[in-house]
Amino acid sequence: MASCKKDNKEEKHMCEGDHIYKPISLHMLDAKYKIGSYWILIDSVSNIFDSTFVYSTKESDIYDGCLTTYQAYDYSLSSVPNFENNSYRIVTGQLFKNSNGPNTGTLIFSPYYYQTSDYQIVYVDSFFVFDRYYHQLSQTTVFEDPTHNDNKVIYYMNTDFGLLRKDIFDTNLNLISKRILVRKNIVR
Repeated sequence: MASCKKDNKEEKHMCEGDHIYKPISLHMLDAKYKIGSYWILIDSVSNIFDSTFVYSTKESDIYDGCLTTYQAYDYSLSSVPNFENNSYRIVTGQLFKNSNGPNTGTLIFSPYYYQTSDYQIVYVDSFFVFDRYYHQLSQTTVFEDPTHNDNKVIYYMNTDFGLLRKDIFDTNLNLISKRILVRKNIVR
């Protein structure tokens, strides 16, 4: 006769434990742009002006389905005459474009060096754009940006002023657009 002996050790469910709440990092609070914020950029390749403005905002908590809840701030931008509409989400210390979860979408800003096969983020101390220097920004290279036909896009951003410059390259890596910030109105 064979018998079984039950192991008295209780199995822990993978989601049991202390709940973690991750607020938005202090350095990202300036990036919580409100309705009334806008950016005017000129494309130095086509010489066309583009106006981008915040048309909606939302604060929420996003639960990851297990132990972590993330504080999130979402804002949506619309561009004229390009008619681009994109949503942006601040989660902890990063900014994602067209996110649908805690850390999803296209990562376009982080204050720290970050590299994968999809992204390369480099911290830049200062950078000249149009008529002045901007400080403490990230240069984010998205190798296949889904919001730009999977082309390579380089974003230059900081939390004080948002998008400072955006370079878009075609599949042959020819520069097809170089949008440079010329004016802005930031509402916090």
